[in-house]
Amino acid sequence: MKRVTGIGGVFFNANDPVALRAWYERHLGIDVQDWGGTAFTSLDAAGNPTGATIVWSIGAADNTQFAPSKATFMINYRVEDLDAVLRALQNEGCNVLEKTDNSGHGKFAWVMDPEGNKIELWQESSGKPRVPDADFFRALEVERTQALVARDVTTIRRLHAPDYELISVPGRVMSLERYLSLMAIDVFYAKWEHGPMRVQLSEGMAAVRYQAKITFPSGKVVDCWHTDMYALQSGAWKAVWSQATQLAPDSAS
Repeated sequence: MKRVTGIGGVFFNANDPVALRAWYERHLGIDVQDWGGTAFTSLDAAGNPTGATIVWSIGAADNTQFAPSKATFMINYRVEDLDAVLRALQNEGCNVLEKTDNSGHGKFAWVMDPEGNKIELWQESSGKPRVPDADFFRALEVERTQALVARDVTTIRRLHAPDYELISVPGRVMSLERYLSLMAIDVFYAKWEHGPMRVQLSEGMAAVRYQAKITFPSGKVVDCWHTDMYALQSGAWKAVWSQATQLAPDSAS
């Protein structure tokens, strides 16, 4: 059985990610995108594109993507059969972490090497992605909002389109970068609770609507309708718009 077939990504953290990205762009010519990294086209021995990409990204030092590792980097390795590789590693006594993920990008799992470095294993999805059911988007919305509460920048960027916009309760338009800049300063949400979610699906788009109870660090609680639009972009579902509308104090849920 072939195990690792190549590298899918290189991720590392920095105390000042904005400055470090600018350094790499200026001195090494890396075309850093708004989401904090870039995607290199993989070439074969003759210099021809293989159709695969290698993601390179710099995140903030306080994100938890690499936990439980203490290292400031993580490498993503491509595999052909993730389940078979995980079984082999477990049989060999390797430290395979329990968490797995199956998203539009493919299947992911994580292993710790003997030096305590976290390794990401990735089996890329093949063919045209199926249209997920409503429960997929309910779970995706919970994951997205939990990432906002935890200020998990890596997950936030993975689940939001670069041009994402939020219409907040006061009616202000907030870009993804503005959202993240505010979270970098201090805790933005203390808690986010979800009511029953209604989901409308079409090919390439999905809408999620529910009543949310959002608690802020000040103790203020806002009850609102939350409507979120997801779009299929490059094989992955990402939030593109969100709007919060505050409920009247006497509104029935």
